[in-house]
Amino acid sequence: MSPAATGWAAEAVRAEFPRFDVDAALAQERPVLLTGEMIYPWMFTTDPALAPLREVADLLARRECPPSADARQSSAN
Repeated sequence: MSPAATGWAAEAVRAEFPRFDVDAALAQERPVLLTGEMIYPWMFTTDPALAPLREVADLLARRECPPSADARQSSAN
């Protein structure tokens, strides 16, 4: 398994699956469906407490990291 960046995975899920759209859910008084990542790039512009972290969060989202598990070992377990 080669290194990969998270690339704002939760945001990609929201784009692919409209039922995860937070704004639409709130506007229609539906429950907000959560994703595993649960941090989105727009949060750094809407939450003043997160604003100072916007640049570093974007760098981390783009950073390629080694896999956290060995796929061959996991399949052998």
